[in-house]
Amino acid sequence: ELYKKAQLTKEMHFELKDYCNQNNTKFLTSIFNIKDIEFLNNLTPEIIKIGSPEIYNIELIKKCLECFDKVILSTGAANWEEILKLKSLPNIKKLVLLHCVSSYPCKPENINIPRMRELKKIVNSVGYSGHYPGIDDAIIAICNGAEFIEKHFTIDKNLPGRDNKFSILPEDLKLLV
Repeated sequence: ELYKKAQLTKEMHFELKDYCNQNNTKFLTSIFNIKDIEFLNNLTPEIIKIGSPEIYNIELIKKCLECFDKVILSTGAANWEEILKLKSLPNIKKLVLLHCVSSYPCKPENINIPRMRELKKIVNSVGYSGHYPGIDDAIIAICNGAEFIEKHFTIDKNLPGRDNKFSILPEDLKLLV
């Protein structure tokens, strides 16, 4: 029900892409199933994001690696042995692995930035998806080689939803950028 409520229509995707273009910002969206590949590839063939729950959907990952220039894959739902299985994927040079701890919010002792060095042994490019409040974790990740950063963003921490409490605010995002 939560995901259905947050789901974007095709029209919303076009509207967001136009808005990004008008504001000199790169457009990025997430994919959750193979049936959306053609639409999203036509919309943005440069890059696509696959969230942690889909890390086991090898068919989706392979197809995205065929169709997009760069594929960002979050590793938050996989253990190390499962991540190692990704080494055999075709077109792996297009793959960016995001170190992620799927804990909301993430405690500092669980962040495990050294995991990024291990991911770098599998792919050329790594990033960090952080659920720690604030931006300190993201800054540390950048200092440790993260080329991509994903943080939850809100304009008001009092808005409904579980993520708003630990999301970063506009002033945090400005500092991070």
